[in-house]
Amino acid sequence: GGGGGRLPFPDGSFSLVYDQCGLDVALRQASQASELAAARALSEAWRVLRPGGRLVCVSLRSREALLSGALPGMGAAGWVVSHGKGRAVGDPAGVADAQRGLA
Repeated sequence: GGGGGRLPFPDGSFSLVYDQCGLDVALRQASQASELAAARALSEAWRVLRPGGRLVCVSLRSREALLSGALPGMGAAGWVVSHGKGRAVGDPAGVADAQRGLA
């Protein structure tokens, strides 16, 4: 959750968990503690997802920052990363790009 604590929901409660910039907040400093906070938040999101559910994280960080430094191994873990480079927040084309494949 927002504070990095346990969400007040049982395991497998949701088919979709949506996070908007929560990872950005958790990773605001380049430190091991920040990476642990992000990992805990993601772990909690996965806990409340049903099997086969989707976790959608919106981040303002660059694709490279997320994949190489902040959360290495995302691709190997089965993550799908879509990056709307150069698109304004709320741009319908950017939103459509990000949503592609979520249905």
